[in-house]
Amino acid sequence: MIPNTEFITTFLNIRDSDLEYFFVSTENGKTYYNVQLKRKLFSCPYCRCETIGYGHRMKTIYHPVLRDTNGYIKYNANRYLCKGCGKISMEPNPFAFSEFNSSYLLLDEVMKKLKNLSYTLGMISEELNISTTQINNYL
Repeated sequence: MIPNTEFITTFLNIRDSDLEYFFVSTENGKTYYNVQLKRKLFSCPYCRCETIGYGHRMKTIYHPVLRDTNGYIKYNANRYLCKGCGKISMEPNPFAFSEFNSSYLLLDEVMKKLKNLSYTLGMISEELNISTTQINNYL
């Protein structure tokens, strides 16, 4: 593991024991937090049979945890192949809801802003750099 593991795991809201690798890269003013989690025993969500590792799929999740930064989690999600039914499944995403490309942290910020009745969806959208459609889908 790399130094400051406690900071990284708190920053991403994951356990140290789950982290396979992590590194940070910057490109065109955007910060990318590259993450892969360790493979775990995983049963098929369709038939509950045993699965085997079946590669990875890159997912990009908007995660502006630090103010005035465009942060993205580049999550190399583990894929699994069911030995019983042959279907391919993804591991549960610890950073965002399955159909969202915004992190839990960002959606939590949206909810905090919505408490203030003087904020409109457009104002929240502009301040947090998230589309109003994404906010409406979350609500």
